[in-house]
Amino acid sequence: MVKLLQTVSLIFTILRIIILNLIKQKCIKETEIDPIIVDNAVENNFIDDPKLKFFFKCVMIAQKLLDENGNVHLEKYRKACEYEGRDCGYVDKCQQIRGETIEDTALRLYLSLNVWLSMYTLIVLN
Repeated sequence: MVKLLQTVSLIFTILRIIILNLIKQKCIKETEIDPIIVDNAVENNFIDDPKLKFFFKCVMIAQKLLDENGNVHLEKYRKACEYEGRDCGYVDKCQQIRGETIEDTALRLYLSLNVWLSMYTLIVLN
């Protein structure tokens, strides 16, 4: 049974990676951003490119973490956090993130979630 659960977990992880890569490619195409700029940003090497905020907006909306009105939706992260028995206060703080524009909110949300996810290796499934 444990082996089956591990296999299912691995399959979901692989599917999540594939979906995230498809979202990344879709958003690169939509925003016409240089893929190298995106790859550098993912590695925390940000440059001042206005398209980058639009890219993260696209990614956050595609993942349903942000809606078109700039509202943050982190219910699935809270569920995963609670499931793992962790302190979920950071999720609540991220839920309150707001920027001057929806693009600012998306970038701030990405940066905040990146910090949180680097602290906790959670696999979040829809």
